[in-house]
Amino acid sequence: LRKKHNDTVADMTESVENLQRAKTKLEKEKNSLRVEVDDLASNVEQVTKQKVQAEKMNKQLEDQYVEANQRLEENARVAQELGSLKTRLTAENNDLQRQLEESEGVGNQLSRTKSMLTQQMEEVKRQLEEETKGKNGLAHQLRATQSDCDALRESLEEEQEAKSEIQR
Repeated sequence: LRKKHNDTVADMTESVENLQRAKTKLEKEKNSLRVEVDDLASNVEQVTKQKVQAEKMNKQLEDQYVEANQRLEENARVAQELGSLKTRLTAENNDLQRQLEESEGVGNQLSRTKSMLTQQMEEVKRQLEEETKGKNGLAHQLRATQSDCDALRESLEEEQEAKSEIQR
């Protein structure tokens, strides 16, 4: 009986040792799996953070894309306005150049007319000077003739007085 008991105890001890080894092995596997689960949890956390960052970056890029499109549309509108302004200013410039050319033509015509009028004025001045000289000469002759006339009257009066005295 003792041998059976010892055999049973030996079997039980062996079973306990086997169970202890199995338990230790399972504990090691459990710890290994726990480390693996922690690594996976850490990886999941990192991937989640990266996903959040990627979504945030994606949102920023979408916002930048929308903003860039808005700026592009604004720039296109400004370019169109500038093109219209350039066309209008070019037309105004051409009109002003035409007006300037016309004004220069009128200025040249006025210059020629002024020159012609200046020549005519000089001719009229020359004629006026000649007429003034002639008038002054005639005035001088008139005064001389009046003097002569006055002298002749006095002479006539004296002669008439002398004749009256002789007749008396």
